[in-house]
Amino acid sequence: MPDPTALAEVLVSVQDAGPDHRHLAAAVLGDRDLVLVPAPPPALLDPDREFDVVTIPQPLSVAFPVERLRALCVNVLWAGGDRERPVAAMLKLHQASGYARTLGPFHGAELAAELDRGRGDLWSALERLGSVRGGLRDGPPADVLAALPDIERAQRRATYRDHDHPSPADVGWSICRWLCICQPG
Repeated sequence: MPDPTALAEVLVSVQDAGPDHRHLAAAVLGDRDLVLVPAPPPALLDPDREFDVVTIPQPLSVAFPVERLRALCVNVLWAGGDRERPVAAMLKLHQASGYARTLGPFHGAELAAELDRGRGDLWSALERLGSVRGGLRDGPPADVLAALPDIERAQRRATYRDHDHPSPADVGWSICRWLCICQPG
């Protein structure tokens, strides 16, 4: 298992679930099973649209899994009656990510004050609080997104190993050692 401390960060991209996997929005893991999307684009507000939440470990390599996760529930947060510009979307994931949260801690009162000061600009509020780094809102760089298909293909490949045994009975004993349901003897 690769050492997760070797990762610089984990980027989160919300992507179209279609074959082109087009990047729709940058996001952060608020927890292993909850994704925060500041200023979500209209595509994320369409209940008929299918999308993936993609975790992209940096540096990108075959050793660290790229995850394609599905949202179970989308909660859209609006402010002040403005139904044109949502402040955020919270995506509850169908299954938890294997990566830790990517959102730094903050105090609720400070976040509320920053959101008021910035007229609902959540990315700016989180940046000013030091909960996310500047530039994260731009999403993964184009070269990282372009490399994803090859990395994901390589990660799906199974490793094959041959195990030679002197007899069929030895194959049975070998299977028994691997399966805890087998009672030796």
